[in-house]
Amino acid sequence: MGSAIAPMIAREASAKGAVTVAIMVMPYNFEKSKHFFAGTALKQVRKHASGVVVIDNDELLQQDMPLIDAYALVNQKIALALNKLLGSTEQHEFSIGLNNVVNFVKTNSYSVLCLGDSLLISEYRQAVINAVSHFDKTVNTREASKSLVHLCTDKSITMSELVTSIGGLSGVLGSGSMQIEYGLSANSTSMSTAIIMATGFSTTKFDSYDPVDQALGPAGGNLDDDADQVLDFSPLLSNIEMD
Repeated sequence: MGSAIAPMIAREASAKGAVTVAIMVMPYNFEKSKHFFAGTALKQVRKHASGVVVIDNDELLQQDMPLIDAYALVNQKIALALNKLLGSTEQHEFSIGLNNVVNFVKTNSYSVLCLGDSLLISEYRQAVINAVSHFDKTVNTREASKSLVHLCTDKSITMSELVTSIGGLSGVLGSGSMQIEYGLSANSTSMSTAIIMATGFSTTKFDSYDPVDQALGPAGGNLDDDADQVLDFSPLLSNIEMD
């Protein structure tokens, strides 16, 4: 039901003057019955929200563990990423903070959130590389204009190691002049995790989830902005969810 109600919430909140940031967790590739509604919801939410952050479930899913555990891990990763970026209250950390994150995503472009881990706590740079590797499966990485990086590791990390870990990011994302802001949590004991949110993307792979736009092509831009609101997909949604 999230796909059906999210655009309405974004529209009503924006109409009342609220700054509305949508976190859109997109369905797995194998969840074909959800693609159409997720694609149309993403399109509508982008019209009304102040900013949209896209999370690709496929890039978080662990293939080598029981399905129930994998789903739980995906939810845990998303919660960790948002908690660290927005500002948790643990010791030995500094966060980017809610206001900075909101200002970061207030753009007409898509923002995308990815995570990466390293098996060894000291492999800070590897965690960043693993996080960056997920972007090119979802967006055109050259479009990235700004990024937020939060590194979760232990207290032994030095400033030099932190700079080295994130310093090469603009050579992989963007066109070489990407702005980078960072945060750090030094409370981990088992592995390092890099949380990266980048923005500036005009499209994502999820644009293809809306077959109406795909069929209309450039002509779709000639339709009235209110045309989508005339379509009532509720009966279809109910039928699919019952199958």
